Amino acid sequence: MNLNSHLKDFFFENEYDRLAEDISIIRKDGIPVFSNRGKASVTIGALISGLWQASESLSTQVTNKESFNEYRLAFDSSDQGVYVLPLVIFGETYFLSAIYNKELNPGKLKNQMRLIKSNIEIYMSSFKRTKAENREGYLFEDITDEEIDRMFQVSGI
Repeated sequence: MNLNSHLKDFFFENEYDRLAEDISIIRKDGIPVFSNRGKASVTIGALISGLWQASESLSTQVTNKESFNEYRLAFDSSDQGVYVLPLVIFGETYFLSAIYNKELNPGKLKNQMRLIKSNIEIYMSSFKRTKAENREGYLFEDITDEEIDRMFQVSGI
């Protein structure tokens, strides 16, 4: 099983996917790994990742800490907003985010998100990271320039 499948199982088995409109796990480069909406928005992933990285840079004006894993980021009003937590899976940083609207108890949602963060880190530590197979040699051998031109040639109408 890959990371996406493990996370999907974790959220749907525990019904955590129902806590907010959009709960996502996003890689540090902004690529969504999981979303309860089904198809994760790449735009939201990029915005959340950029928001976190900008906040990290800004916070270096206040603190000399190099690790921001105990921090959280909230941009909200009394019933709607965005909540982001960093989490570490297989030694890499990801972001657990919730986008919520018309939430009756946002404090409870934030507390549940912190519990989810801890539970995901514990749950994922029971799995081994599957490493991509190393490829050796060339993908193509003895290919000519003409063959490459034909592969990338735009077919005309």
